Amino acid sequence: MPRRRTRLWGNLSFILATLASLSILVGMRTVVSSFSIPADTVSEENPTLPSDSSTFRVEFPLCLVHVGKAAGSSVSCGLGLTYADCEGMPRDKLEQTYHFHMRRNNCPSNTRSYAVTLRNPITRLQSWFDFEKNIVPTRKNKHQEEQMKRKRGMLFTECYSDFGNLATTGLQPLQEEVSVAKPINMTCPQRAWAAALGVRAFSYHEWYNYEHYWTGIQNHPGFENRSSVHGLRMEHLIEDWSTVTTEKLFRPVNQGSSSKSSKTLSSEAMINLCRALCPEIQIYKQFLQLADNLEDVQVEESIREVQVFCPLETRHIRECPEIPTFPKLNVPRQQYKAETKKRLFQIMPNKN
Repeated sequence: MPRRRTRLWGNLSFILATLASLSILVGMRTVVSSFSIPADTVSEENPTLPSDSSTFRVEFPLCLVHVGKAAGSSVSCGLGLTYADCEGMPRDKLEQTYHFHMRRNNCPSNTRSYAVTLRNPITRLQSWFDFEKNIVPTRKNKHQEEQMKRKRGMLFTECYSDFGNLATTGLQPLQEEVSVAKPINMTCPQRAWAAALGVRAFSYHEWYNYEHYWTGIQNHPGFENRSSVHGLRMEHLIEDWSTVTTEKLFRPVNQGSSSKSSKTLSSEAMINLCRALCPEIQIYKQFLQLADNLEDVQVEESIREVQVFCPLETRHIRECPEIPTFPKLNVPRQQYKAETKKRLFQIMPNKN
């Protein structure tokens, strides 16, 4: 009997010791768990971590509307966006900062502020031509690469290697209606007009024109409830940038003078450009007047810079005579939904 009691007592002691050990382990696990570093704060590159925006004078989320050839790359670098070549990032990416550039628009529906890069439409078109005429596109998809080369070649190789020539001879009033839809079947003057009006894509920034960005933000779900629109004029970029933030612009652009480019173009070229770019100039003026950060005197200043080329332009939004119309392009329904300038397209009829 004593031996049995001793054995029973020993088993009970073993069980109690085991339970105590388990309790200690559970307690340690609880302590460790309570001091664990959350997984979403470990990575230094985590985009959800707050970035310093105390120097900015706009409400967030912020959408940069990056109009091509209007200092958009400089502005994107100043916002810490990484899609442009900043030659060394100037600052951390601002939290809740997005961009609308060419086809890509990742600005959310709760966007509060828009910053739009702007430039005199005449000098913007000349900058597009001089920038893109010698670019040889490369793509992993060789079929797409050949398509892009052919499209560029139709304008820059087969027709116009010089901007002055395009403006002087290419943009004279068309004598006949444009009846063909595809650029491959167009005459050189028809291609010149198609490029200036942004109704056919030969490269990038003539297609993604002011109409593209104006239509894009007007239809953006956050636009109606916006807090502000900031116009960032390339000709006055430092001044306009200061209305967005107290930070210095990382990579200032060569602001130059609007009159310098006009000296390289003949009077006939300027008359033709004013006629062909009339629709773009009207949208440019609407952007200027939409900008909450621009005073009336600043709007008038930019309109006077347009008048260096086009003396008949005023602040008034006017009709544009002598603008040729182009046949609509037939595209699949899915592509039609994705296009911003829907007026240029129609859904391809079913093959039944």
